[in-house]
Amino acid sequence: MRIVYDKRQLWKFLFLALALAAVAAFLLISNNLVKQLARQERERMNIWAKATEKLASSSDDADFEFILEIIQQNNTIPVMVADSQGNITEFRNFDLPDHADHDKISYFELSDENRQYLQKRLAKMCNGKSIAAAAASSDHFIEVKGFENTRQYIIYEDSILLRRLSQFPYIQLVIMIAVALVIYGIFVYTKRAEQNRVWVGLCKETAHQLGTPISSLMAWSQYLEATGTDRETVSEIDKDVRRLSMIAERFSKIGSRPDMELEYINEATARGL
Repeated sequence: MRIVYDKRQLWKFLFLALALAAVAAFLLISNNLVKQLARQERERMNIWAKATEKLASSSDDADFEFILEIIQQNNTIPVMVADSQGNITEFRNFDLPDHADHDKISYFELSDENRQYLQKRLAKMCNGKSIAAAAASSDHFIEVKGFENTRQYIIYEDSILLRRLSQFPYIQLVIMIAVALVIYGIFVYTKRAEQNRVWVGLCKETAHQLGTPISSLMAWSQYLEATGTDRETVSEIDKDVRRLSMIAERFSKIGSRPDMELEYINEATARGL
């Protein structure tokens, strides 16, 4: 019995270890995917920054259409251009409260509400620091040369896809834990139900086994009464037979559907006392 118990414990530990290993592997793979996507977005923003810088320092032989095409291809990453004083000059892909098309309207043509919104986003990305200080501590700031070699910064946020992908592993982890708990609960319930069936079987077998000595005692009681044995002795034996019969009956009813009967409370209470 001890060996069976040890094997069950071993299987539980193995199942737990495999589950933890699967979760760790899933989180590791998801984290790598997020890092790869973040690196790709960084590379795209570097290309976008070079195109912006090239456009600012354009010469007569510059391919404006090609540069503008590179800039306009960014339709997913929220990005803005600001000078060293925090003055925003360009923006793209922000979900503005007062809808405005970034391809048709400049920052200076935005409503006050939209400009305030973008300034708040910039302040949040700078985290209370100056743009230069924030650029030194964050890879979401890219310094470029603007018109007349002025210093400008391209500030971008993670795309919606990247943000959702970074949250997805934890959401799926919660779902996996919930499913595991449900499966474990079903397993425990099934095991407990099986144990209950075993106990019911043992109780019914006990009631069956009690039937033989009870029948024997009943026969002895009748025999002693017939042979003129002391009535008090026979009465005590009959009491024991009735008690044993009640116990056997209770054991036999374990696991059976109870019969509902109408009873008066006073009478039922009096019988129980």
